[in-house]
Amino acid sequence: MDSLEFLVTKKRNLLKAFVIMPNHIHLMWNILTPNNPSDVQRDFLKYTLQQIITQLKKRNDTFWLEQLLVKAGDRYYQVWE
Repeated sequence: MDSLEFLVTKKRNLLKAFVIMPNHIHLMWNILTPNNPSDVQRDFLKYTLQQIITQLKKRNDTFWLEQLLVKAGDRYYQVWE
């Protein structure tokens, strides 16, 4: 929610509708000019991933942290497919 609010406040997108499901999210948004759609999506996914990992670490949720662990060259955890 924080990430969506930030993008709207900074006039990067116009959020028309969203649904948060247990394991995914649906968004209806328009990317506002002059923003690049792939940049807005990247920033949204990156910030949201950081928040998910932060919350899992706060809760010491080792099960989910281990499930998301990838130790790839450019990332330690992966949430998005």
